[in-house]
Amino acid sequence: MTQQNNRTHRLRNIRRVATAAPPAYAATAAWLTGSGSGAASASASSAGAGGGGGGMWEVELEHYQGGWTAYDAMVQQQISSAITTGQTKVTTSMRGQTYELNLRKQTQTNKHTGFKRKLRCTGGAAAAPPPAPAASASFASGGGGGGLFGGLFGTGGGIFPAGTRSPSCVRSGSQTGDEVLTFDAGDGVIDYATVTEWTVLQPNVDYDPKQTCDISADELGDGTMIPVVRLSCATPSIDCVFRQDVIESSLKSNPQCPKCSYRHTMPGSQPSGTMRVKRTRTRCEGYTCGTWNVDYHFPDGTQTALHPNSGTHFSGTSRHCHYPDDAEGR
Repeated sequence: MTQQNNRTHRLRNIRRVATAAPPAYAATAAWLTGSGSGAASASASSAGAGGGGGGMWEVELEHYQGGWTAYDAMVQQQISSAITTGQTKVTTSMRGQTYELNLRKQTQTNKHTGFKRKLRCTGGAAAAPPPAPAASASFASGGGGGGLFGGLFGTGGGIFPAGTRSPSCVRSGSQTGDEVLTFDAGDGVIDYATVTEWTVLQPNVDYDPKQTCDISADELGDGTMIPVVRLSCATPSIDCVFRQDVIESSLKSNPQCPKCSYRHTMPGSQPSGTMRVKRTRTRCEGYTCGTWNVDYHFPDGTQTALHPNSGTHFSGTSRHCHYPDDAEGR
């Protein structure tokens, strides 16, 4: 049984797993929300579920067609053991990365990058208590779960790592007459691990250290000093494996995978600035209606890591546009 990405043709194995009985699952749910009796409830849950922790634990992989995927048997057992002893956190290693699973908050955190994903426990008739929604802001409030910038600039994670100033856009005024959009380009730091969904590889297990890097033509090495990664665009026929420093440098200048040519989603290089849209009754030249005036202003600034010459000063500019206040112009 396999799952194939229609765009990248990457194959993954799938399997069918029996879920736990409802009573055991309900005990786990009670423990997660703090309404059970601690380790006692957890122990009953684990016993009733045959060691499965009261259900099947899954992690959300939004880049893979919005689906959830179950942890392997080893991680399921770790979670079950934690619940049995009344613990709420599990530290585990997968695909060369170390993660902390917070069972009460239902989050998975990459210990190296700080990137978080949602967890859930499924199985039985009862539903798991839903995890708190990821912190995000609307387009109007300067973030972007689902606004103009989609998931790229959301405050709940995305391609800009924690501790950096990610791009944002604030909308103010009236959408029918006088409106201002203020864009902040942020500091331009990108988490390429999240962009490409790469996997850190183990030497002599996932790859041959003597293998040549397709970009630098050097040996990949044992990954001790510089990790070796496989991008998510890799397929059974095209294995996109590179040294981390080399692929990061390549992606800074071109978002395409240098081996399979898949284009990864990257933010643009627009600098900070404002756009003001104002409706007036002044007749638009060449028309018999009023005018929409659009003014763009980008002040002087310093280039970020998203620009060609990071740290270099650039001169700002302003532009003025006019549109007819009719069906075509609007």
